[in-house]
Amino acid sequence: MKSMHEIQNPRARHWVRALSLLGALALVTSASQAANGGTPTFTTLEPGKTRVIAQQIPINLVLVGYEAGAGARDVNTATLLAELPSTYRPIVRDSVYYGVTQPLGLSYSYAYNVRFADNAFENDFFAYLGSIAQDQPLTQFQEMYNDQINKTEVLTSNAWIDAPSVEKWLALNAGSKLGIDPKQYTIFLVNWYGRADFRPHVYTKIGEPDPETGYDFGLLRDSRKLIAWGGTPPNDEETGLGTLARIWFYDLSAGPEAWSGN
Repeated sequence: MKSMHEIQNPRARHWVRALSLLGALALVTSASQAANGGTPTFTTLEPGKTRVIAQQIPINLVLVGYEAGAGARDVNTATLLAELPSTYRPIVRDSVYYGVTQPLGLSYSYAYNVRFADNAFENDFFAYLGSIAQDQPLTQFQEMYNDQINKTEVLTSNAWIDAPSVEKWLALNAGSKLGIDPKQYTIFLVNWYGRADFRPHVYTKIGEPDPETGYDFGLLRDSRKLIAWGGTPPNDEETGLGTLARIWFYDLSAGPEAWSGN
């Protein structure tokens, strides 16, 4: 006998029929397997056991403005890779507060691909940075740097560079200029310092004010000036790239800024 809810609700009737059909199919499948002497097999799940799903993640490390070697401004690839993690296991965060480390059923290993950008890419990239740089006063943290006794030089100028625009440039040019798929996780380590076209600079993300007060922290606060940026989704309301790109850049020649103690 049908319930009153099922009779009065057409959607409920559709669900009952769908579930009945799924149940019938399951019985037929089980019967067929039993008749053939087989048992259900799973490629991922192992009933009654804890299964750890392993995945290898390729990561591109692109060094822009650096050279391979052992000099003061050079990068030794083996030394760099030795500092990077080779695996990662996520854990249940809440359990840590109670002294319990509870790993999730996921395990990642990293396959690093280290690339040194060639001169042509560097010239194009740094020319782009210079083309969108806007003269601005020193930030509070650049002035604090100047107040130090031990410093490399005295900063007398500063420029703002729009961070999402740089991310988009890297996403659009990584493939054609470097042969790197921007859909793969890609980290750009950048050094502009030492070139004739270098300008002291920080990166900005403006135009996203607080919805309640209208205060644009990225525009008005020195503490929101940046030296790294990335990970913008393709459909971001303000600065979406329009296409998937897993790009993050870290410019060690920018700043100083508030967050990394540099």
